[in-house]
Amino acid sequence: MRRIHPALLPALLLLLLLTGCNFIGGFDARSREHLTSLKAYHIKVIDDVTSDSGKPYDKAKFETAVDGGELRFREAEEYAKSLKDGLRTSNIELLHGIYGDDVGNIGSKDKINPTQAETMKGPTTRAYDRAIAGEDLRKTDSDK
Repeated sequence: MRRIHPALLPALLLLLLLTGCNFIGGFDARSREHLTSLKAYHIKVIDDVTSDSGKPYDKAKFETAVDGGELRFREAEEYAKSLKDGLRTSNIELLHGIYGDDVGNIGSKDKINPTQAETMKGPTTRAYDRAIAGEDLRKTDSDK
């Protein structure tokens, strides 16, 4: 899994915002669906290992969930590549890196407390929201 240095996160968020705009290619509903699905999955993985989730920690289930996320990202990356839109592909790859960092941090701790979860979810949610907003900016009147 790729690692992103935490100090680079603000720059990556800005890059997601800028590259999400409609410089190349048009709106693609399936790309937007990938982004929203990946966001929900990513946040759920964090929520499921938060100490106040009420669920006992199961390392095997966590690893299965991580693998499921990896598969979802691979599918989204392959789809973005098929559109031959480098900016869209870069967005997915950057989000994949954030996912890798988050699950790597969680995996080293087993359970995380609610404060740690919120610390992870804040920048993660903003990154996805910016990528989704960028996809929405690609819409034309015929797409709305």
